[in-house]
Amino acid sequence: MALKKFKLIANSNAPIDGDIFSPNNLAGKNIPEILNLETWLGKKRVKVSEIFEVTDESNESEELTLVFDGNITQVTRVGKNMSEGKIIVKGSVGAFLGIEMSGGSIDVDGDADTFVGMSMKGGTIQIKGNAGDAIGSGYWGSRTGMLGGLIIVQGNAGDEIGRWMKAGTIRICGNTGILAGSRLQGGSILIQGNSEGKLGASMVGGKVVLLGKTSSTFPSFYISEIKSKAKVDGEKISGPFYSFLGDIVENGAGKLFISVENNPDLKYREDFIP
Repeated sequence: MALKKFKLIANSNAPIDGDIFSPNNLAGKNIPEILNLETWLGKKRVKVSEIFEVTDESNESEELTLVFDGNITQVTRVGKNMSEGKIIVKGSVGAFLGIEMSGGSIDVDGDADTFVGMSMKGGTIQIKGNAGDAIGSGYWGSRTGMLGGLIIVQGNAGDEIGRWMKAGTIRICGNTGILAGSRLQGGSILIQGNSEGKLGASMVGGKVVLLGKTSSTFPSFYISEIKSKAKVDGEKISGPFYSFLGDIVENGAGKLFISVENNPDLKYREDFIP
């Protein structure tokens, strides 16, 4: 199937609604049909031809691949509801990337804005740079976040990673802000760098594994043991880790695994191991 390449030409900094840009929506459409589609540029309804230059290239893949050549930081909701195919962004991208996607893959060479993978159900999102707040979270007022799939951020991430998450895996290779795993109900979050603290606030299930340092832990988590390893998606991560259970304020059964080596301030908690 063809590879379709998009190059931003809009002479405006206004936000662009990109929810039409998914393999599902564009499969079977030729270039004139795509250019004639409409979306929003700020408050103005425009055709794709006013925003992007679109070209068609051959591709050995059986699925449609969309390639965005360069930064598209003003374009939001790219890959919304996608269930197949591939999206490649050769630069940075705007907010709400891959929301509600259930399959396929999205690769971003640069950074991503907030709400990556919001209410995601399946598929894979990989960010080579940094990402903003609320990765894999739910909509405002919703108690359902990410339901499946895999999100990998090679750089740093913002606050509230995995809020209300129920299933799936989030891997942050760098550092995170506060409240990673807040309201977590299921799934796994692996943070290879440091956390600014308040891990797993009000979590009732799922797992957060921290390889770096955290500035604080809640007293509403009780320490159960020191474990030599933690498991994320079947992969064994070497520790040792302080293993905490909670959040007991919510009668939760979530698990926090926090590096022993990188958190000497938590050594006093060892006195409370049953």
